[in-house]
Amino acid sequence: MSFIALSTSAVGIGLIDSSDPIAYALIFRILATKRPIRNFLYFLLPYFILVFLLGNVFFFLGQSLVESLKSSFAQGQSIFFLALGGILICIGVLQFFLSEKKKKKQWNVKLEGIYCSLSALILFLINAPLFILYAGLVLTIIQSGVAFPLSIVFILIYSITLIMPYILVAILYKKYETTIRKILDKVFTFLGNKYVFGSLLILIGLYLVFG
Repeated sequence: MSFIALSTSAVGIGLIDSSDPIAYALIFRILATKRPIRNFLYFLLPYFILVFLLGNVFFFLGQSLVESLKSSFAQGQSIFFLALGGILICIGVLQFFLSEKKKKKQWNVKLEGIYCSLSALILFLINAPLFILYAGLVLTIIQSGVAFPLSIVFILIYSITLIMPYILVAILYKKYETTIRKILDKVFTFLGNKYVFGSLLILIGLYLVFG
């Protein structure tokens, strides 16, 4: 593949992998802390480095091992979705039997400094089985005969593309913080109803299990 084709693939796959609801939920929590920018960087930089290093590990493992890993990722992805779906369904059902308690909204979440970096590591480990497209991209790079250090360029393009939506969300959040918080307050209030929240979890769980 040509340089442009590989770059385009890296951008496309990076954008697909950036659509991670867990990451966005975590980012909103981090941006609601007392030091949002600092804590966001504590989260973003380690996550970026881990993703970038993973791509280079894929590259140096070679085609045969990455193909095996890709197959393992495919199995891991299925197991992950089944397990997550089952957990969500169980939690959703339990919601119907819990008593509703009114809780005061609290945006100042205790998530500071090193804990944001730790959350980045946890997010990376959770997403590890989902990097099947990333492994496929590195396989394409290897099969195209791209040698080190040029391979770093495409891995870097993917890694930067992956975090760009997170940066954009952070910028928009800080610019329209008051408006976004009002919207989120309404969303959280709606989801605070145990029947609504339980039903939503069950639907998502069913989708993950059977989708």
